[in-house]
Amino acid sequence: FHGAPGAPAGAVELARGQDERGNEAAALLLVADISAELDGSSRETVKQRYAEARELASELSLRPVVAGCHLGLGRFLQRIGEKGPGEEQLATAARLFDEMGVGPQARPM
Repeated sequence: FHGAPGAPAGAVELARGQDERGNEAAALLLVADISAELDGSSRETVKQRYAEARELASELSLRPVVAGCHLGLGRFLQRIGEKGPGEEQLATAARLFDEMGVGPQARPM
């Protein structure tokens, strides 16, 4: 997984090599979260990484990972000044957590 930070990128490659798609989706989310925190990551790179993680998680019906993608992207968008789209992503994450029965105190929000 080119351009991703060390160990998380290795986790993506390992999961892919073992055909562990659920672990791949979780590792892709981790890579996206780390990229969102790094100053050198471009907006488009971060958005693409969240999209890749979300698409795989959606395909596998991994709702907690899908919610985590919306949450991470929403936080990132708000931090870079895209308030409206960020709020939309956070609202989607909150709705998904509600649908899964994750109460506000248990959410990573």
